[in-house]
Amino acid sequence: MAYMSSVDFLKANGVVSILNYNRKSRKEIDLERKTGEDTLKNMRDLMDRILAPLGIPYIQMDEIGSGDKIESRPVFQNVLKLLEQGLYQAIAVKEISRMGRGSYADMGVIYDLIVTNRIFIITPSRVFDPKNGSDTRQIRFELFFAREEFETTRERLTGGKITKAMEGRWTAGKVPFGYTRNKNTRKLEIDPENARIIRIIFDLFAYGIPIKGSDKRRNVGSRSISTYLLSQKIPTSTKRGERWSTGVIESILINDAYIGTVAYNRTEILPDGTKIERPLEEHVIVHNAHEPIIDLVTWNKAQAKLALDTDAPRVKLQATITELTSLCVCKVCGYKMTRNQRREKYKKKDGEISIHNKDFMVCRYSQCTSVKYNLVLDQLVETISYLRDLKDDEIETTLLSISSSSSDNRPKESVKDIEQYIERRNTELKTRLKFIRDKYEQGKYDDEEFEESRNEIRDEQAKLKQMLFNYNEQSLDNKPELDIAKVRGNFNSALQIFNNAVDPEDKNRILRSIFEKVYVEVIEKGRRNKPGKFILYPVLRYSFIYDDFFLVL
Repeated sequence: MAYMSSVDFLKANGVVSILNYNRKSRKEIDLERKTGEDTLKNMRDLMDRILAPLGIPYIQMDEIGSGDKIESRPVFQNVLKLLEQGLYQAIAVKEISRMGRGSYADMGVIYDLIVTNRIFIITPSRVFDPKNGSDTRQIRFELFFAREEFETTRERLTGGKITKAMEGRWTAGKVPFGYTRNKNTRKLEIDPENARIIRIIFDLFAYGIPIKGSDKRRNVGSRSISTYLLSQKIPTSTKRGERWSTGVIESILINDAYIGTVAYNRTEILPDGTKIERPLEEHVIVHNAHEPIIDLVTWNKAQAKLALDTDAPRVKLQATITELTSLCVCKVCGYKMTRNQRREKYKKKDGEISIHNKDFMVCRYSQCTSVKYNLVLDQLVETISYLRDLKDDEIETTLLSISSSSSDNRPKESVKDIEQYIERRNTELKTRLKFIRDKYEQGKYDDEEFEESRNEIRDEQAKLKQMLFNYNEQSLDNKPELDIAKVRGNFNSALQIFNNAVDPEDKNRILRSIFEKVYVEVIEKGRRNKPGKFILYPVLRYSFIYDDFFLVL
């Protein structure tokens, strides 16, 4: 149909307003990256030249961020609503495929709307009339072909990325700070200056921040590391000069690229922006793909700290560690409790100003519990004496009932973590074995290379199987007999060291070597000068009960 005759045809069929929907294709996005050309503007100009001569009012709607599904394209969702409401009788697009290439269900939604409401489709080449049988067949074909083309392109791109990932090339997007990507090999290479900063971050997190005038280190978290990096004027990890943040620090600490690993296909992003974990069998993990920045000892120590919420208190760099830092937990809400010191002014009836020093332990976030700091500290120290002086027939039952349940230095979570690691590693090895078989069948590996690679994989599979067996054997609940005399000796030593200590940080170390945590429950709130009543529920460390107590301050 010629465009001159299209005017009369459209007007005769009740088209009084047109909606022009513009969306960039993948090819146009790639073109913009290479040339900087504004392809969306070019598209609007093209459609202006097509629609203006028709003399029918039209509006243009552009989809800036595009996705393959309707639910991920808010502009197109609005387009469908406007068409369904009858505000526009025709939709103009550069190609029918611009309306969508999502799921077949999406294609059905678009097709049904167009046919049911008789929405004319205007393209640079022709006008499609949904009432015309040949036009509807063409519309169906165009929508179906667009979807098939999308699936083929996605499979090609995904397959190519998986192959590159299996070969150790970096395909996961942004190159991690501390590395550069070799343009020829596509593998990561260490950037010496930035790698130095990465090593500093891991060292601080795993081993602590040095204390001035001492050879000791203070164990702190990502927020303190952020403060430390800024105070030392260490350059940021971003090119825009942004400040270090806890989010940036934590994303670095969990990135296994720093131990030489290339990972692909671990996660996927849903249309609503939610990131979810893919099934383990779909993960592509290649170890020793490039030179690591961080050694495995430091990496494992950092991961253990991240996973287990390390025993050492995490406090701000400039904060003072007190006797109860990171020990008390509110029994009501489960939040950790912190010290809250403040001075409050009161005006007496005679006009005199009275100043009171307030010193409380309060919930960090909810503040549903508040008790006097010194009362909690005194009662906790008294608890140590009470437990020490229990009768022989009471001490074992009491201590075991309030001790942590670990029968060794491993936390409960570690059993599950080990099993998950072995399962994940076995899946990776199976994927790797399939990969080398494919390459062998394609003639990329000779017999010797194939046998060598296959034997390496089988050896590691055998080691994983033995590891799981050994771990299960060691995890059997064989608790040693409680040595009551040794326990009393531990309590005595701890009390003596605590009473002789002057530095609150040293006292905190002593209490934390005895107690894993202490739950605080208020049973009666305080009123004016009458302090509130509370109960402490201490959780003893298993190691304190069964091991010899030894602490150097």
